[in-house]
Amino acid sequence: MFGKIRFWRECMLVNLLILYASASRCLSAPMERTDIIFQNQSISDGQTLISGSKKFVLGFFSPGNSSYRYVGIWHNDVSERRVVWVANRNNPMKDSLGILKVDNSSNLIVSDGSGNSFTVVYAVGVGVQDQDLEGAMLDNGNFVLRSIANKTNIVWQSFDFPTDTWLPGMNITLGTKLLTSWKSSDDPAVGDYSFGPGVTNASQLIIWWKGSKFWTSGGWDGDVNALIPELKSISTIPLYFHCDNLTCTYTPNPDSRFTKFVLDPNGSLNIAQFDP
Repeated sequence: MFGKIRFWRECMLVNLLILYASASRCLSAPMERTDIIFQNQSISDGQTLISGSKKFVLGFFSPGNSSYRYVGIWHNDVSERRVVWVANRNNPMKDSLGILKVDNSSNLIVSDGSGNSFTVVYAVGVGVQDQDLEGAMLDNGNFVLRSIANKTNIVWQSFDFPTDTWLPGMNITLGTKLLTSWKSSDDPAVGDYSFGPGVTNASQLIIWWKGSKFWTSGGWDGDVNALIPELKSISTIPLYFHCDNLTCTYTPNPDSRFTKFVLDPNGSLNIAQFDP
């Protein structure tokens, strides 16, 4: 069984082996704060965190025709603003009175106006001093919780918990980090498809449908495009893979372009690239 891959650059589509399915969405109107949130501070529905160079936004959104509210990350100021990460994909908020906060116990929590809450991550402040924790929206699309005193001390990051999108700098790791599709363009809950390295090593990429192999890439042999050789048919190869037996990542070409992989609800893997 084969999907199709489609490579998208600006307004031009080049067929490869993946099919692109756009997802409509209603994103929060930006009410700019900063790129940082501290312990016991909150972001309300309608407010956002914007990365330092204004490349990515974290805030509340409703996908497609849904009225439910989710916390997500999306591209800022580009033509294709699809959400790349969802904090509460299986636990939507049912009103627009939601807040996102890091509480006094270092839990990252989403809650609605009725008092219902979902804990994104529990007690992440291990290894940092009391009140020495901040949440930061980074320019690579990664939302991190880190020490204020030592910003290289990252205690949690969204890149370790991907949803349906693989961004540059994000490692897809054997046995742990897989992309999982949305149920539909209206529902970001975990869908039927997953994508990641093979079961025993990361030298091959696989799409699974309900646990069964749906698509298999080429094998990694050290060639930067061995996994998807069809990319070589494009005049400018859009990305280069870097893999070993445990992890796989990639770099865009050129590195100034926004690039991403998206596993859509029908099991297709889309490679998109566009100017910031």
